[in-house]
Amino acid sequence: MHDNARPDRPMRRGKPRRIDYEYVRRGTANIFCIVEPKTGRHLTHATEDRTRPSFALAAERIARAYPQAHRIHLVLDNLNTHTPASLIKAFGTERGRALASRFAFHHTPKCHSSASWIAPGSAKRIL
Repeated sequence: MHDNARPDRPMRRGKPRRIDYEYVRRGTANIFCIVEPKTGRHLTHATEDRTRPSFALAAERIARAYPQAHRIHLVLDNLNTHTPASLIKAFGTERGRALASRFAFHHTPKCHSSASWIAPGSAKRIL
């Protein structure tokens, strides 16, 4: 995903190898990080983008990982693709609604600083 903007300078007598911090972006990727905090279990799901079909496939993967669960609680950011509508659009009305019915969607509050909605010590109550 990265390439060097300038070539590295090789090691010389009395001088370490020098690597420039600047880089050229050669693409992007998305990683869905699915975490079950109480057990430490996690799933990662890499996709090329953050589209509705990508989210739907990640949700389907979660559902397959927990086949006995009747209700799976998802805590999500407010990206417009993180909705039951994404599942319906990706899998069709019947299958999408059936999959969406297994989830309880909880969106984090919109705020200006990262995770500022979590008061100190409240993470244990939320999780």
